[in-house]
Amino acid sequence: STYFSANTTPKTSTQPDGFVQFNTTLEMNITAINGTEYWNAFTDGTRGGWVEVCIETYLEFTDNLNLGNDDAVQKVNFKNNVLNISVSLSASYDVDQVSVVREEVTKEDLKTDYSEFIRAFECEETS
Repeated sequence: STYFSANTTPKTSTQPDGFVQFNTTLEMNITAINGTEYWNAFTDGTRGGWVEVCIETYLEFTDNLNLGNDDAVQKVNFKNNVLNISVSLSASYDVDQVSVVREEVTKEDLKTDYSEFIRAFECEETS
């Protein structure tokens, strides 16, 4: 199972300032990584843990002119960042008491005449 997946957007800026801006989203599969050698449980008694991930960002160029590089795609510059991701698996709420009490039922006999509000018609069998 895959522990992480990264998605990068196309460049988000068209400014001619020499910088390339983009957004990267890293998704962690907590179910897959929990219990592995990479997962570090919290030691303070709370549920959850943390994991460190090394993320590499780089610029690349494609050697279309065959400049003698073995690989057509070359990394020009790169930056490694170590992320520490903490996940809390504790959520709590307190319920002191739930009481459901049925109220005493009151019984009354009512006589109501709805005859002035109802109109009824009898259909003939041949119709």
